[in-house]
Amino acid sequence: MSTPRNITILLLGETGVGKSTFINAFINYLTYETLDEASRSPRCLIPVSFTIADQRTYKSQTVRLGTVDINENTQNTTQSATQYPRCYQFTNDSIILNFIDTPGIADTSGIDKDKRNMKNLLDFISNYREINAICVLLKPNNAKVDIVFNNLNKSAADNILFLFTNARSTHYAPGESGPALMALLDVIKQRPPNVDIEYSRETIYCFDNEAFRYAVATGPPNNMVFGDDFQRDYENSWK
Repeated sequence: MSTPRNITILLLGETGVGKSTFINAFINYLTYETLDEASRSPRCLIPVSFTIADQRTYKSQTVRLGTVDINENTQNTTQSATQYPRCYQFTNDSIILNFIDTPGIADTSGIDKDKRNMKNLLDFISNYREINAICVLLKPNNAKVDIVFNNLNKSAADNILFLFTNARSTHYAPGESGPALMALLDVIKQRPPNVDIEYSRETIYCFDNEAFRYAVATGPPNNMVFGDDFQRDYENSWK
């Protein structure tokens, strides 16, 4: 048998962009072929908690999955859910995926908290010999995209990917964030140290992880029920 390939991915993005949700969703995409399969037994590396309206009563219901983790703030939605950098590992027969989850940039706790978070991140990733990809998560239709690039250096340019979350509303496209990001990358290229970061179909991925939230809400132990129209939307997001 061949040795599984070891892949390490660093996730960066503003508070609330969905880094932890992306990790949970991604391992379900790798595990299950369909949303129906995932709904029967959704997988969760990082504990999740969110509020969703019951379609029959319109009353809000709190949905939870996963074991309580002191590193994950699932109570106060105004603050970054992830408190410190941590690596979450997913393995199968062919790969060992190491996801480095990080606290949100531009945290509501202020600039000093951002600086501490960045120092903790740099200390954490210094333990890794190789990082295969740096994924910058962004929301479409958010013109403020510069904050996540303040600490990237030239050596990282070839490994940067742009992941646009919550993209169903923009038909799985970058939306207004696209032109803002292109303008920022041009500025970064023109000023020293002249870092050239590619903006193309090869470096941009647009998706919506609402299908994972649906799987958690409808699967055990939450067992919520949605109408057929809602299910079709979530299935399209899964695909």
